[in-house]
Amino acid sequence: MKKPIYIDTDVGNDDLIAILMLQLSKKFNIKAFSTVYGVSETNLGTSNLARILTFINNPIPIIKGKTRAMNRNWQAVFPKIDRVRANKLTLLEKIPLPQDPSPKILVYNSLDKLADLIKSERQKITLVCLGPLTNIATLIEKCRDTLIVKVDQIILMGGAFKSMPGPPLSQDILDYNLYLDPEAADIIFNSSIPTTIIPINATLYVPAMVPLVKNQLKKTLEQFNQNLKQKRLTKKNSLVIRELILKNNYDFNCYYDPLVSAAMIDPNIVTKTYRGRIQVNLAGKNRGQTKLIPSKTKAVKIISGVKAEKFYRLLLNLLT
Repeated sequence: MKKPIYIDTDVGNDDLIAILMLQLSKKFNIKAFSTVYGVSETNLGTSNLARILTFINNPIPIIKGKTRAMNRNWQAVFPKIDRVRANKLTLLEKIPLPQDPSPKILVYNSLDKLADLIKSERQKITLVCLGPLTNIATLIEKCRDTLIVKVDQIILMGGAFKSMPGPPLSQDILDYNLYLDPEAADIIFNSSIPTTIIPINATLYVPAMVPLVKNQLKKTLEQFNQNLKQKRLTKKNSLVIRELILKNNYDFNCYYDPLVSAAMIDPNIVTKTYRGRIQVNLAGKNRGQTKLIPSKTKAVKIISGVKAEKFYRLLLNLLT
């Protein structure tokens, strides 16, 4: 039986690759999507996701989620150029997406529907979080006991840790998924739901833009892109992924959210993990930054190392 999963997304370009990877793997039963503000505005992100699901003929329900952070005074946003490209699906201009979604794709306007769906599950589910964590934190506050019973894991892309070994962070970087709603991240990391995170650090092992690569991975990435161009594809999911990758113009510098999917599809991609408590800075100039504190209680699993070549091979092999 396929593992039931619910995907929470801000419908960025790399989110779409991650989503389509999970579908192509055939290992998971995607029960519903929930959309959240982030690189896409919530209404447009919902519409865009519905159009893509229509194009690939996969009528999965969508729950339209939050449009702003839990702290209403917090106004952090993605850079404008990223928001414009995501909202307008500029990387998919050559893909014949329908202007209007299929009526078969049900769209709900309240997170209460997401809560109801999760409550009705017979199996334990996994929550896959590819954007700011506002929706899931809101659910935890409203129906914590239900989620503790029904959710066996939250897996998310987020955070950045200066002390973690591996490729160095280029600066005191903030991850946007957590930066856009630090309070939501804090709620999730302090819940009793088992949580796995893939931070920026791990994604540096799988760059997406050749000009940014200066080590031995450059040839690997160049060869991956060349193989992708030449591969004969028939599935619409695969065609969308290829277009997103080959048209990527620094929309995503690394395979951020796709690494979440790859780790779910093949856990052997992961080479190293840590456990500890995640402290989210909620005030001052470092608001949104994360710190890993060794701890045996409320421990979060942090993926810190991955096999790059295996990631690119998996992604290429999924495309048919």
